[in-house]
Amino acid sequence: MWFGESIVIGRHCSVSCSPAGTLRVGDPVHLAQGCLVAVGDCELTIGPLTIIGEYTSIHNTNHGIGSDRPIRFQDLRCEPIRIGRDVWIGRGCAVLAGVTIGDGAVVGAMVLYAEEVGFFDAEEIRLLNELAGDISFSLDYIAQEERLNYLAFYD
Repeated sequence: MWFGESIVIGRHCSVSCSPAGTLRVGDPVHLAQGCLVAVGDCELTIGPLTIIGEYTSIHNTNHGIGSDRPIRFQDLRCEPIRIGRDVWIGRGCAVLAGVTIGDGAVVGAMVLYAEEVGFFDAEEIRLLNELAGDISFSLDYIAQEERLNYLAFYD
């Protein structure tokens, strides 16, 4: 494990790394309270200037999901995770094996709960997925516009 000099690890966080794994955390990085970082037998990199929100979990190991036997008896698979520079991962997100998050990204989760299974019908689910896509597109557009305004002003 390698940590930069200005790392903040909030209360009730858990950071673990297998002996064959590699964890690199840039400088400065902030892990808010309740975060879980679990490194298996491969690499996990968190770039500098990154903020990780409360109760976020980052795991680079996952169970296999083949149909030949129950999931709990399948081999674990480990894939590297790379989190870039100046990233903000919002509260309660899950970053799983094989994910790369680019520099300057903002990651959030949108979750809807209902009291019963099947509460949303197929058309409502389609509309909710479309809404999530529209929100994502809008946030990308706003970020691109801010970058262009910055370049226009300082270049």
